[in-house]
Amino acid sequence: MANDDGSVNTNQSLVSGGSKTTTQIVTLQSDTSNFSTGIKLDENNYSLWHQIIEMKIAGREKHGHLTGDIAQPADTDATFNKWRASDCQVKSCLFDAMQPNQIKRFIRYDTAKQVWAAIKQTYSDGADEAKIYDLHRRSFIMKQAGASVAKYYSELTEKFQELDQLSPSTMEHPKDIETRRKEVDRLRVYIFLAGLDNNFDQIRGEILRMEPKPELEAAYAHIKRESNRQGTMSEVGVTSEATALATARSRHSRPNN
Repeated sequence: MANDDGSVNTNQSLVSGGSKTTTQIVTLQSDTSNFSTGIKLDENNYSLWHQIIEMKIAGREKHGHLTGDIAQPADTDATFNKWRASDCQVKSCLFDAMQPNQIKRFIRYDTAKQVWAAIKQTYSDGADEAKIYDLHRRSFIMKQAGASVAKYYSELTEKFQELDQLSPSTMEHPKDIETRRKEVDRLRVYIFLAGLDNNFDQIRGEILRMEPKPELEAAYAHIKRESNRQGTMSEVGVTSEATALATARSRHSRPNN
């Protein structure tokens, strides 16, 4: 019988000599039900797949199995069986997010860390530099081109996120990391503003003159508010024009006394 927590209890009743005894055979409990990702690895989605899988596993406090931070104990250690069970859960999560033909490539690896490293080598090694170049190129030339501000911003930031994944910062000192983050964010503000349609020329200039300099999310918020304002003014203008036209027609159709 299945329980709400995913466990399954199996009981067996035996009748012997008119007496009935009930023996519990086994209790199974799954700890991988919440690992479902809804995405399967393919030749083109490694960057997105990597981020989703990493987030899912980290959410279960098992990220150390991917990095090796949760160290493998010796076979004779009392904690080995517990570590092994946890590591197998992470491996199962990785395999559940693959196609059957892909699983065959990685099933031979003993630990989740080895599987994780082999997947990275297979799907990202040698191709990252070309993809980083292409993402930079596409972000620099991207234009709003009449699309909604939200759609344009979403597609642009998706490329920024892929770049962050493919080329993480190598700096170690917190002050250097923060300085670099601000520099990258400022460049992305320029890219975002440069791709906007001409009807945002005024607010674009205002944002560039702001002090302190707004970060990307704040710049988007300013543009989004301006977009909403323009939309409202456009609707008001259309309504006013329609009202004026209806009034003129009404006057024209009145019979002369």
